[in-house]
Amino acid sequence: MIAGLTGTVVGEGPGRIFLNVQSVEYELHVPLNVLAALQSVPTDEPVRLFVHHHFGESEQRLFGFLDPEQREFFVALQRIKGLGTGLALSLLSHLDGARLLEICATGDAAALKRIPRIGKTTAETLIFEINRRREKYEQLLSVKSATKTTLQLSTQEELAHEALLQLGYREKEALAAIEKVQSQTGGQKHHTAADLIRLALQTF
Repeated sequence: MIAGLTGTVVGEGPGRIFLNVQSVEYELHVPLNVLAALQSVPTDEPVRLFVHHHFGESEQRLFGFLDPEQREFFVALQRIKGLGTGLALSLLSHLDGARLLEICATGDAAALKRIPRIGKTTAETLIFEINRRREKYEQLLSVKSATKTTLQLSTQEELAHEALLQLGYREKEALAAIEKVQSQTGGQKHHTAADLIRLALQTF
């Protein structure tokens, strides 16, 4: 079973990318936010994706995510009766886990119905099932929530931070590396994102 892949993006289509890993090309279905993030990565830069290897009745599919929490949330959503991989991917293309929990807590079915392929019955089922298992879903988000920081990033630092995450580094590691670069260079703000990425990689 494939749990993760690191390689370069060599192509894309609606809701999917093609990742070259040591001359083997994999097709991965991804949420729209992952697709958008990968479009900003230089074509020769390797990216790391956390993978859910789905075994269907007639085929296998790979689903790619930028962090393990999003992958686990995707897997958990599939366990809701009538949802499946397609609707779970559509949900995570338009909402992150925290926002989905917030919508379900308030019973806002109208907000869910604005998502493609989510009708009235599915929206009501989602609200009921997610609220019923709220503690479990909150636990899936707890690791990411624990990494929040008060470090203020400039625009270039934000770009560098996102690039480090896309390269597979954890949130705390990426922020710590940027903070270390700041301290080593006297807090200079004139570095480009490329400079910051290069300097941050030297700290690992």
